[in-house]
Amino acid sequence: MGTTGAEHNLTWVWLIAGLALMIALFAIMPSVRLGWPPTKMKWIPPRAWSPGAFVWYQVAWLVACAVIVLALASPQPLVAAPHEWPAWTRVLSPWVGLGGAIGGATISLVGVSRHAQHWDGARFAFFHLVRPLLGLITGSVAVLIIIFVINGFSGGAAASATPGATPGAGTAVTLDPTKPFSPSAHAFMFIIAFVVGYREESFRELVKRVADLILTTAKDPKDDPFTIGFLPSSVSLYAAAGATATQLAYLANTTDKSIDADIVVTVEPADAGFTVAPAAARGIPAGGGVPFTITWTAPDPVTERTAALTALVGTRQFTLTLRGGPPASSPANPPAANPPAAAPTTPTAAASS
Repeated sequence: MGTTGAEHNLTWVWLIAGLALMIALFAIMPSVRLGWPPTKMKWIPPRAWSPGAFVWYQVAWLVACAVIVLALASPQPLVAAPHEWPAWTRVLSPWVGLGGAIGGATISLVGVSRHAQHWDGARFAFFHLVRPLLGLITGSVAVLIIIFVINGFSGGAAASATPGATPGAGTAVTLDPTKPFSPSAHAFMFIIAFVVGYREESFRELVKRVADLILTTAKDPKDDPFTIGFLPSSVSLYAAAGATATQLAYLANTTDKSIDADIVVTVEPADAGFTVAPAAARGIPAGGGVPFTITWTAPDPVTERTAALTALVGTRQFTLTLRGGPPASSPANPPAANPPAAAPTTPTAAASS
C-alpha cells in the first residue's frame, strides 16, 4: 500500500488533508456570492443551491477517491507510507471506506440528475451533502458485520493463520493480525462497501428493523384486547307484534391503520326478521368505524328470535349476535334505541375468526 521511509515528500496525511480541503472548497464555493465592496458578500444556504452545484460536489468526492485508489493500487508507490499502518487496517481494509464513499457519491449523482427538473432543495440539499459520508459509514459497518459473521461461523478459522498457507487463501476475508489482507479480500470488501453505500437507505432500514426486533419488548395481547370488531358485541331488540325496533352497531377499527377492503354483511337465518343496512360498504378508517342500522320486525305472535350478523372484510370475518323478543322480556333498564353518532373508543369485546 505504499513504501516505507522518506522516498517521497508526499505522505498519506498530506494527501488526505489536501483532498479533504478540495471537497470542502466545493462545499463552500456554491454558498459564497462575492460583491463589491467585500462587505456585500452574500452567503447562500445549501437548500438554495442549483442541482449542478451538487453534481460538482459529488464529482469532487469521486475525484478524491480516484486519487486515493491510484495511490493504493499503483505498482510504483506514489505516496510514502507510514512506518507502521494503524491497527484498524488489520481488521478493516482502507478500501472499504473508498467503496462506501464512491457508492454514496454515485447514488447521489443518480438522484440529482433524476430530480433536476423538480428539485426540492429544502428537502434534499443536506442529505446529498452527507451522502458520501453516510455511504462510508454504512459500508464500513456492513463489512465489519460480514467479517465477524464469517469469523464466527468458521469457528475462528478466519482469524488464524495456517502455517505455510498464503494469507487470506481459502477465504475472502482474514483477521490475521500478523498479515495484511489478500488482494481478493480487498476486492471483496470494496464491492460490499460500494453496494451498501449505493443503497445505504435500505441498509439503514434493515438495521432499524433488526434493532427493533432485538430491543423492543413484545406486547402482551391482554394489554390490547380489541382491534377490529363489532360494537356493541351483541344487539337486543324488543317490539310488539308487527312493530319494528332499530339500533345502530359499528364495525370498529381501534388500530392506527385504515383497512381498505370490501365489507359484505349477511344475516343468518334470514327468516328471523332481522335486516341490516347497508348490506355492503368499503373500508374502515383508522380509529373509526362503519355504522350499520339493524332492524327487527316482530312476528305475530311475538316470540324470541336469535340470529347472527356476519361481516366479511376482505378475508377476515366478524360476527355480531342479534336477539329479538317481546317488550315483556325487555330488561328493566333497556338500552337506548340509538347510540351516539360516533363509535365508542373503549370497546368491551368483539367476535372474530
